[in-house]
Amino acid sequence: MSNNKPKLKDILFLDIETTSVTANYAQLSPTMQKMWDRKAAYWSEEKSALQPAEWYDQKAALLAEFGQIVAIGVAYFYEDEYGQWCLRSKAITGKDETSILQQFVMLLGQKRFDVRRTLLCAHNGREFDFPFLCRRMAVHQMPIPELLYSPLRKPWEMPLLDTMEMWRFGDRRSYAPLVLLAELLGVPQMPEDTLEHDKVSAFYYQNPEENLPKIADLARHDVVLVAQVYLALTGQPAVHPDNIFYVD
Repeated sequence: MSNNKPKLKDILFLDIETTSVTANYAQLSPTMQKMWDRKAAYWSEEKSALQPAEWYDQKAALLAEFGQIVAIGVAYFYEDEYGQWCLRSKAITGKDETSILQQFVMLLGQKRFDVRRTLLCAHNGREFDFPFLCRRMAVHQMPIPELLYSPLRKPWEMPLLDTMEMWRFGDRRSYAPLVLLAELLGVPQMPEDTLEHDKVSAFYYQNPEENLPKIADLARHDVVLVAQVYLALTGQPAVHPDNIFYVD
């Protein structure tokens, strides 16, 4: 492996959990329903003849125009007093997406995440997490942090790391889910009762107040998985479970 690696303490790992912006298709405005119908017609032509409302349940959470962020898992490495690497993980969550995004921007503004040296890392981040964050910030008319997007930089100049791109090794056709990659690389998995990602939106709308904590747990565990996969891909030892700290 190359020695030209970023310093671990300069990487902020993240993972977002998303839901559809409304509980179901019927709750969309007439204009948004028309826009969704156009997307659903394309998918029905290419794949299967589901109704727009059925496509909405399946796919709305994956599109920033029709989805929202309900949790952002963040994690970073630090050295303890014994010189051992530790990993701290937390989730920014709530029913108000604007508040979630504002808290995330405030986090990026902290001194330890200096824009001159900090890198953001996510799994499939360049195609999902990073643009989803930017688009939802734009929807709420929020300034987008330079770490996430700058119109003056080319895409490959942005300080963004993506563990899925690292796994591709130049192959643009390959897609490997985080859980599969973790299994291949021997990274300890999440608890067996962890919520499945494709069920997050439906689970959230069953009871947002009661179910948000479990979605936050998913974000906290997912972001640790991203960090551990990053270590494996860069030839570095995994952080011992005793040195992983989940905080509120």
